[in-house]
This record gives sequence, C-alpha cells and structure tokens, in this order.
Amino acid sequence: MKIKEIIEKMSLDQKIGQVITYEFIGNRIRDDIYTKIEEFQCGGLRITPHIDKAIPYDQRLAKNASELQTLAYHADPEQYAEVIHQLQLLAKNRDLGIPLHIAIDQEGDFSCDYARGGVSLAPSAMGVTAAGDPKLAYEVYKSVGLQLRSIGVTMVHSPVVDVNINPLNPEICTRAFSDDPELVTQYAAACMKGFMAAGVYPTAKHFPGRGDSDVDLHYDFDVDMRSLEEYEALDLIPYRALVSQGLPAIMISHQVCPCFGDEDPATVSRSIYNFVRESLGFNGVITTDAMGMRGVLERFGSLGDACAASIAMGADLVLAKCHPDLELGVFESIKRYVEEGKITEASLDEKITRILNMKKDQGLFDEYFDPAEARDVIKDKAVVEPIKTVCSNSIMKIRDNEDLLPLKPEQKVLVIEPTYKEWQGKGWDCYYHPGMLSLNMEKYSRNIKYVETSMDLNADELADIVKVMDEYDVIVINNFYWRSRAGNSELSRQLIGKGVPVIVVATAPYETVCVPEAKTLIVTWGQVPECQRAAADLLFGKIEARGVWPLTWQLK
Repeated sequence: MKIKEIIEKMSLDQKIGQVITYEFIGNRIRDDIYTKIEEFQCGGLRITPHIDKAIPYDQRLAKNASELQTLAYHADPEQYAEVIHQLQLLAKNRDLGIPLHIAIDQEGDFSCDYARGGVSLAPSAMGVTAAGDPKLAYEVYKSVGLQLRSIGVTMVHSPVVDVNINPLNPEICTRAFSDDPELVTQYAAACMKGFMAAGVYPTAKHFPGRGDSDVDLHYDFDVDMRSLEEYEALDLIPYRALVSQGLPAIMISHQVCPCFGDEDPATVSRSIYNFVRESLGFNGVITTDAMGMRGVLERFGSLGDACAASIAMGADLVLAKCHPDLELGVFESIKRYVEEGKITEASLDEKITRILNMKKDQGLFDEYFDPAEARDVIKDKAVVEPIKTVCSNSIMKIRDNEDLLPLKPEQKVLVIEPTYKEWQGKGWDCYYHPGMLSLNMEKYSRNIKYVETSMDLNADELADIVKVMDEYDVIVINNFYWRSRAGNSELSRQLIGKGVPVIVVATAPYETVCVPEAKTLIVTWGQVPECQRAAADLLFGKIEARGVWPLTWQLK
C-alpha cells in the first residue's frame, strides 16, 4: 500500500499517535506500553533498556538517584531483540499495521543506552576524532549501527554535531567530535553514512547548537544570546554540510535563541522550525529532544502541553521521554490542540508523510530483523574489530614527567576506580562494570590491588587510601567524566599533594578530569570496555599512544 493511501485510511487518533515517540524502559512490556501502542497508536519508542524504574530529570543528580532509579534485570542481545520483536507485533496487529520506529542514544562512551551482553561500545565522539581516520570512523559507526539493527533499533539520535568550544560544558563535553566545525563536519558525516549503511536512521543534534554553553538543559534553563552570524560561523556549518549529503533527521534542542526570531525554547519556536525548513532546505524528519528536560518543561508546566506546542510549531516527532505517568497525558494534549485548531489535520498529514516514508525506506513494513541473529551480529569479527581499533588508536599519553611508564609486572600498583550505577549500570555484567581498568591490568601483573570509590570524594575513603598508599610503588587513578561529575579528580589532587607517584587515567581532555597537578597523564576517551583495555595495554607498554589531539588548543 502506498503512503498516501495509508494516510487516507488513518483516523485522527492514529495520526496523532504517529507523531509521538514514547519511552520504553527496561525489558518488560508493562501496562503503560500496551496503552501507548494499542490505545494511543504511538509511532515509535525510545528505548532505555537498563532502567527498570525511571525518575524525572530534576531528580537524576540527587545523591540517592541510584536508589530512586533502579536497574532493570539483565537481558542478552537476543533476549532483548525478542522483546523489541514482540513490541513490533503489537504494532502490526493494530488496524493498518503501521510499525514502530525504535530509537536510541548510542553515541559512545557515557552516552550509550544499550551496553549489555558484550555489545561493542565505541569511545566518545571526540575519541573517534582522536583516532585521526574518517574512514575508520565510518566503519566504527557502521559497526555500532549493525549491532543496533540486530536488536531491532531503527533510528539513532546521533551524530552530535555540536561544536564544543566551552571546556566547562556539562552537557556536551566529549560527545562533540571537536571544537573545530570542519572536523565536526568531517567526522559527523562519516558517522551519518556509517549508520545509514547499517540501515539505521541517523539524527543530527542538538539544533541549533549546544557547544557554547555552561548549562545542562536536562536540569536547567539556558538562553544563548549569540547573533545569527555567530551561529553561521560555527554551529550551522555541520548542519548545512550534512543536509547537502542526505541527512535524514534533525533533533531540536531546548535553549532559547533570540537571534532566530523569538524567545521561546527552540523545541517550541516556530522561527526555529521555519529556519530548518527554509534556510537549511531540510525536507527530512524533525524530532525534538526529550521533552521532560527542565529546559522546556518548566515553560509549560505539563509534559503534554510542551509536546503539543512542539507539534504545533513544526516538529514532526515529539520525544515524550520523562516519566511513564507523565507521558500518558501527551496524546490527549495533542488531540486537544487539534480540536482547538492549533494543529491542523493537514499539517499532521505532512508530518506523517515524512514519518511513514522514513519507515518505508528502512523496510519496516516488512519483517526487518530476526531476533535469533542478534548474538551472531554482535560477535561478528567484522563488527567488533573497528571498535577495538579505534579505542587503541585514539588513546593519548599527554605527559610522563616522572618516567612512570611503562609499568613493570613486579611493581606493586594500587588502582583506584569510581563506581557510578547511573553509568556503569548500563552494563553491570561481566563485560561492562566498575573495575574494568584494574581487571585488564591484571593480565600483565599479579601485583595489582583494586580499590573502588564513590563518584564524589569521600573523607573515609581518602583516609583508608592514605593509610596504605606507602605500600605501593605507584597509584593509578581512573578519572571519568559524567555530566559535570568528575569522579576521583579531587582524590587525585589530594594524593598527588602527598608526594606519591600517581598516574591519572582520564576519559576527557578537560581539566575537570585531567588535573593539572598530574605529572603522568593519559586520556582514554572512554570508560567503555575497549577503552579500558587499551589503557591497560598502554600502561604496560604493549601499545604506543597514537592518538591525534582533536581540539584547536593544546592541554598544558
């Protein structure tokens, strides 16, 4: 059946449902998911496999966040693929049988939402740039895409094309490929084409650009007072290039950008959507960022009204990702906007045409994946090797002023690593867990002692380490970055100040984790398993540091 014929047969409720992407958490199909698919006729789901109980964004930085937001039980790739298959069967059993689009964040490093069962995880986008090879970048993202497609994912909310010129940016950091718009364009294009080769729809984000900010929109509100000329000279360069190369989808962010014509958050700004369509000449699918983020939610007071306003202003898809109870009001709010004339049925038809063409292009109206094949894809050497290679090729030795490297097997080494369930809980299995660095180091030495710390400096933990530090020849401290939190950085400073030999292993190039006091410093570009394997290899001299600095300034 042709797309036009499907739209002619659709009821108003079916049309409204198609513009909504709800969140599916965990591995169990609960009552709210049945409601979203069967009653609200939703067009797609954004998956968060590792979470069993979601909490609103404004609670996710709380000290007790790991108690409030609990982890889902473990599901291997083929098990999870079967769950996605069952969701698609629910959708295809609806009148007209329109399939779901299944979306995910799988950027690399700390922004990877499917990390269980031995999935090969890429380093951060900036780490891919540090490997210095756009052709390898293409293969890396093709590998990521093939793994995603094997579990049923059809749309990935990447590449990040933000040009991160603010070293203190808590939201973007190494999610950006670089602070150089030309490098961002080059590697984002490789990412886009790699995903497309794997049959997954890439989505460039976060329009119009989040690289020049010291605010995280998940938790706060941001106004960007730059001029349109400044945007054109930096943030819009990658978008214009990628649109000309066939970019299929764009995600809109929540910051207020007065230079585009109004003072509404971008996701509810008609001038922003008009700019994307008219100035960029973009004809693909436009989706919002998660509408439960504080940067837009406070503007409306309810998730439903925020989502309805986005559709009214020009979004094709609204990402209703917040909390299951709040998400259930989205359908009725959009329907009320239609009944009040704020959204016309003709505009819905235009949006749905783009959405259904996306699904048709991907073959979703046919049987597009076999859950039983997921394990074979994920363990395929051709899929695994590019990710192993990029992790090895990107790692950098910034300095070794005390000649501590390489380590020797006979040296007694204390390895200190932070644990943080909001991140490592995405895996929390034998492949992806706290202590990955020390485990890899144990391949080369039996003189490794592992100490696990909390994400923030704990006085008792510090005291315990100080008591035993003189028993070791060298201390290796793993500093990873996660949304403004810099695990073990303050601990690193404290121990360096006591005069003990310390090697800092950082996941980002900024001084938040690359503490200036560290005389020996390496940057891994990721906490994911292969980055930690490469770090251990470098520490013991099994590989050379081959990374290329991906920024326009140099770390001192």
